[in-house]
Amino acid sequence: MLTLPWWIYLCMGGVLFSGFKFVTLSREDKRTDTEFIEQEGQIYLERMKAERERRKLEKMSV
Repeated sequence: MLTLPWWIYLCMGGVLFSGFKFVTLSREDKRTDTEFIEQEGQIYLERMKAERERRKLEKMSV
């Protein structure tokens, strides 16, 4: 194994490090996307609730 030039080991280390960073950053990105989607969904539900209340009040006043 030591018969290979030193730069090949350096390249192999770079490939392993790159793969590790890809996996960790993709997990973090997925987590961030999930949090954003949940926040937007909560905002949407609040808007629906407000609209429902507005229509209910309009219906009662007519």
